[in-house]
Amino acid sequence: MNRWLNEAIEALTSAKGKPTITVMPDFFLDTIVSYEADLTNLLTDLTLLADQGGGSLPLTKQMVMRGGNAANTSSALARLGARVRLISVTSELGLNLLKWFMAGLDVDLSGVRCNGELSSTVSIELKHKGRLVNIMVSDPGTLAKYGPEWLTEREYSLMEDADVLCLLNWTANRRGTELIKAVLQRLKKQGKPKIFLDTGDPSRRAGEVKTLIDEVLKSGLIDALSVNENEALWYASCLNEDIARLKPKGPSDELVLTAARLLHEALRVKVYLHTANYSASFEEDGFTLLPTFDVQVKRVTGAGDAWNAGNVYCWALDIPSPAKLIVANAVAGYYISSEKGSHPNLNELIGFMRRQHLKPLLIQGGVSFKFY
Repeated sequence: MNRWLNEAIEALTSAKGKPTITVMPDFFLDTIVSYEADLTNLLTDLTLLADQGGGSLPLTKQMVMRGGNAANTSSALARLGARVRLISVTSELGLNLLKWFMAGLDVDLSGVRCNGELSSTVSIELKHKGRLVNIMVSDPGTLAKYGPEWLTEREYSLMEDADVLCLLNWTANRRGTELIKAVLQRLKKQGKPKIFLDTGDPSRRAGEVKTLIDEVLKSGLIDALSVNENEALWYASCLNEDIARLKPKGPSDELVLTAARLLHEALRVKVYLHTANYSASFEEDGFTLLPTFDVQVKRVTGAGDAWNAGNVYCWALDIPSPAKLIVANAVAGYYISSEKGSHPNLNELIGFMRRQHLKPLLIQGGVSFKFY
């Protein structure tokens, strides 16, 4: 694995230019609640409190952070050295919070409207089945109804000359399919920018997944799709009866990788899969799978956003896999092991890659792929 680490570091240090990346459409104010015990204990504590008529749940700590897929990804991209434009809708308070969170970073906030309602989330992080998980309670605010009419020539100008446009968090926007379609139809006439899509968890909008697949994922206007295990299985099960039949049995590595490969072949897009233990890319020039970094996990909320930022940054600079996956894994590894939930700059990232070890690559099931 040292070979791939060294090549990733070399790719970062020799890359030329400062990519311009536009990200949309969400900013959330996040409150991260740490609960030291596991899910069973939490449910017991909540039941006891409810039975006694209410009361206080003892917690280790809480943090108020920048949240939302687009805002988190923007922060991570800017820390790496990209020129970032954020397009979103929030309140006046939200815009002022964004300015504070993004202070000192090259993030253009001129595409952020402040005539809406603030989006907010409380994320409870706790242990479950041997890993740290998060349970999020969200109020999307105006984001829930953010449609094409919110976009003006100003917003489109921020998209049109970018190297990559990241379209994120379809899940929280009830008009997300309509918004994405309008953006794609406008931009793809010009052939630029590259389009990167991460929808978020589709299970909460199961009845609309087929429409999203038919009208967006199959449109031929998406260049790359980023998914975790759950998302890969959801979309693949809508395209393949065998995946749909096996999905309820649980996300084995073999099934998840097969689902991601199916998405790549059926949709004819790049597919990037990120999990806690490995990440994979399915691209025109082949398949790559690499383990994540072995770190002490101190947070999980925002991990996928950090991973996407590392991946998109490398994609904008034409850094190929496997170096691209190593960098994405490193950005996520740095973030989830950070006490304050910080994103790394390039020097910090390279230092992290030099001192941290990769996990062993343990894949369950007989997966018939060529591994790096």
